[in-house]
Amino acid sequence: MRTITVLQNTDAEHLGLVEDHLEGRNIRFRYVRPAHDSDWIRTAELPKDGLILLGAAPYGTVSKPILPLLDHKMKIIDTTLRKSLPILAFGTGAQLLSLALQGEVIPSELAISVDTAYRTTDDALNGYLPSEYPIVTFMRDAPAVPPGATVLAESKDGKPLLYQAHENCLGFSGHPGIKSAMIEDAIVQAPGYDFGDAAQLNEVRAHQKSLEDALVSMMIGIIQITGWMSDQSPHA
Repeated sequence: MRTITVLQNTDAEHLGLVEDHLEGRNIRFRYVRPAHDSDWIRTAELPKDGLILLGAAPYGTVSKPILPLLDHKMKIIDTTLRKSLPILAFGTGAQLLSLALQGEVIPSELAISVDTAYRTTDDALNGYLPSEYPIVTFMRDAPAVPPGATVLAESKDGKPLLYQAHENCLGFSGHPGIKSAMIEDAIVQAPGYDFGDAAQLNEVRAHQKSLEDALVSMMIGIIQITGWMSDQSPHA
């Protein structure tokens, strides 16, 4: 049975709707929190079957406040890439993945937004990426597409929202399985930061069902690309 390491940068960020899709496929996952346990990288519990990188609002990777233990986390990602293991990255995680792949991060203010992502090619995510879908961005700074990566989805104005690198690594500018409660928890846990007005959070709530629906198809392609099931049939 596969066990995926999930790098949790803040207590509020988790897999959200993605959890059910992994559990339904009997794929185990283990959350690790370097902010609480910085010694785990030196144990035998390094990623064995792959890594999922979560967001980290209100922290940035190039804008202050900088994500705690940034260098430590980059070593984890570099190790995972050297082992050719799959990486799935959301939000700030996509920034970290881009940096590890010699890409850049674009400085930007902390923001909550809901964009419509448009598929750039019919075979994106092995053909399972919807032609258009909502994506919630909740982070400071933004990932640029790293060298050699392919853009799978972009906004109406051409902003990249999903890239694929090294065949088995995916970087989502937003969290495809986010729940509005995750954002609410982050706001409560970081009261000193401006997360925007309530209208933005209400927009996330309004798109919750369409986020759930889009994820059903997307997860088939994600599982196939990452190889996290032994049976990689089209109906995984």
